Amino acid sequence: MVRIDHVGVVVEDLARAVSVFEDGLGLSLVEQKEYSELGMKVAILEAENIKVELIQPIGPGPYWKNRKPHTHYNHLAVDMNTVGSIEKRLSESKISLLPERRRIQEGGYVQNLNPKTTMGLVIQLIKREKQDA
Repeated sequence: MVRIDHVGVVVEDLARAVSVFEDGLGLSLVEQKEYSELGMKVAILEAENIKVELIQPIGPGPYWKNRKPHTHYNHLAVDMNTVGSIEKRLSESKISLLPERRRIQEGGYVQNLNPKTTMGLVIQLIKREKQDA
């Protein structure tokens, strides 16, 4: 079965959003970072079966070029370790990859699908070198 790694949500106030998910809904805050080069602050919260990545725009960056930095769904990330024969699946469904890959902290990489081939949805393929327990 395919495992969704996380869902990304753009928020206007990261501290308030963390409070909503942590205090209000009971998710656990796992990590909080600022990525100045990307123009964002990020908080990762975890539930039993999924992570939520809260993203607050803090300035110009590559993600905000064609997107509005107000509260909205941003992306869905699929765990590549749970998807069999991805190249065949993408080819058969006429979905293409964007050429760039981005390394991730835990090892592995993030590969985005081309939004022009996914009805404008931002979908990431996450390949981690170490599996979450």
